[in-house]
Formats: sequence, structure tokens, C-alpha cells
Amino acid sequence: RGIIEKLRRLKREMNSISYSSYFYGAEHFAKDQPQLWKRCLDVALSMNEDDGIFPDHVHGPKLSKSSIEHNAYATTPQTVLPLTNMIRIAQSKGNEKRSNELQLFLTAGCIAAVSDKLERLKRELEGAGSSGSSSDDDGTNTDSSSMKKRPLG
Repeated sequence: RGIIEKLRRLKREMNSISYSSYFYGAEHFAKDQPQLWKRCLDVALSMNEDDGIFPDHVHGPKLSKSSIEHNAYATTPQTVLPLTNMIRIAQSKGNEKRSNELQLFLTAGCIAAVSDKLERLKRELEGAGSSGSSSDDDGTNTDSSSMKKRPLG
């Protein structure tokens, strides 16, 4: 078990170094070349996979139509920066189809991040609200089972 943890930690560190190298190269030397931004994004997705941001059934997410997994593109700074730069490059080259596809990945990541946040909030409220309902500061009554606010009265 100790060896597996060491390998995971080493992989995380190597991915972090790779991401930094690709990002630095893309930002300083090849700002308008999508190849380094793509590599940067691939490493970021691998880091997300290692951190458990998306489900176990997704392995090696790629920028292809056949493997779109919303949680794979969960909005993190590591995924947003390469995607936005790839969108910018596609738009500057007049490639609207690719630009739209990349914007879809970015949107899917935003939706996944919001959905994940709402699920965590729901679990927290269900755990904390096991006593039933509570009164909020805004004059409404929050029912923890249905998560709906109704006027007091």
C-alpha cells in the first residue's frame, strides 16, 4: 500500500511539472500554437483524473466527440487557461467549428463544476438539517428535505 501511494504522489508531481513546463512554453514561446496548449490541457485533465474530479469509468479523456465527459473538463484553473487560449487561436484562424467545440468543452466543465458544488451543498444541508426545518435570516422557512423556501406564517 505504501508503494502505491508513493507512485501516485510521484505521478502527481510529474504531472505538475509537465503542466508547468507546457504552460510556460505555450505562454512565452508559442502563444498562438495550439499544440502546446493541447498538451497543457491533456496534463490538466490527467491531474483532474488523479485528484478524483471525475468518475472512475472515464479513462484518459481526450478532446474528441466520442469521449465527452462533463466532469472530465471540470472547471479548474488548469483546464480553463488552455481551453480559453485554444478557443482564441481557433477564432483567430477563422475555425468556427473548432471554436464552438472547445466552447462546448468549457461550458460542460462549468456545468459539471456547478453541479458538483450543488451536490456537495445538498449533502451538507441534508446532514446538518436532519432536525427538520430551520428559520433563515430572510424571513423564510427552509425545509431540508425539499430544499425549498416558503414564507413563514
